[in-house]
This record gives sequence, C-alpha cells and structure tokens, in this order.
Amino acid sequence: MTKIPLFAMVMFANAMVNANSTNTTAAQQNLSPFTQAIVTHVTDGDTVKVYVKASGLNATIRLQGIDAPELNQPHGKAAQRALQQQLLRKQIRFVDHGHDKYRRTLATIWLNNQSVNGWMVAGGHAWAYLKYLPSSDPLIDAEKQAKNKKLGLWQQPNPIAPWLWRKIKKQDKEMQRENRQWS
Repeated sequence: MTKIPLFAMVMFANAMVNANSTNTTAAQQNLSPFTQAIVTHVTDGDTVKVYVKASGLNATIRLQGIDAPELNQPHGKAAQRALQQQLLRKQIRFVDHGHDKYRRTLATIWLNNQSVNGWMVAGGHAWAYLKYLPSSDPLIDAEKQAKNKKLGLWQQPNPIAPWLWRKIKKQDKEMQRENRQWS
C-alpha cells in the first residue's frame, strides 16, 4: 500500500469539499485546523494508527511533544495500555504539526476536548519531550506535577528517559557487534 503524507490527504479532502461548495461563506466551509479520524491501532505509548475519514486513508500519528517509554523499557507496556484504553476504536480530532524523520504525522490528538498528549504526560505515562518543546509549553508543567505526585512511571526510583534508553540500547548493540568481530 502506498503511503501518502497526511498533509496531502487533508489538502485533497479539503479541495474536494471546497470544489463541491461554490457559493458558500467562510463560516460554512470547514476551516477547522482539526482532522477527524478513528484510532485503529496503538503501536506504543506515543504512536497510533488512524483511519482518516475525510480522505478514506490510513495514517500513523506520533504524539507531538511527548516521549513514552519504549515497549522493552519499564512502564513501556503500561503506557501502551493506557493509550489503548483511552483511544482504541474511538473517534478523535488531531492537529497536524508536520512529519518526523520516519514520515509519521506529528500531531496533538484531542478526545472529548482534552489533549491526549497532555493526558499521557499528566498521568505519568510519558515525558514531555523537551528537545522539541518551547520552555513555556504546558506539557513541562504537567510532567513536573506527575513527578511530584509519583504517578505512573514516576513511581520508579530512577526512571530512564526513552531518548536515553534508546541511546544506551544502540551502544549495547554496537559493543556486541564489536565483540563478535574480535571473538
């Protein structure tokens, strides 16, 4: 199946809507920054697959501004379960913030007028991804509050941030590869 960037899908769907509505006012046209979709799969604590209603196509969304533990990391499966219970088979709205290097859509997901990105951090299921956030972002305060309340992953004595976990695992693999070459 060919992957089409979500931005292109939304633009195409909006063009089709606008082409079919000739004499409408701006208020009558859908000028919302939100795209509606149904969550079909939860990959991990910060990535979901969705069916985009407007285009009839599937997309992979990476929750913008958060980083959940990897599945092979402490609290990784718990973060995935929390996101599954919150989103699986539910209709959501999301705001597209572009794409990451893996061509996933970076987005803020909304369910019942609540940011799911914020909900994951506030519940202690993910870190605020400081590398990609301005210093005034509310996700940073949500993380501090979850940490103070010892929610979710913050119940662990020394949780390791996912970006450090990935770096450590990558270094371990490189060392194993080097050791095999010398044995």
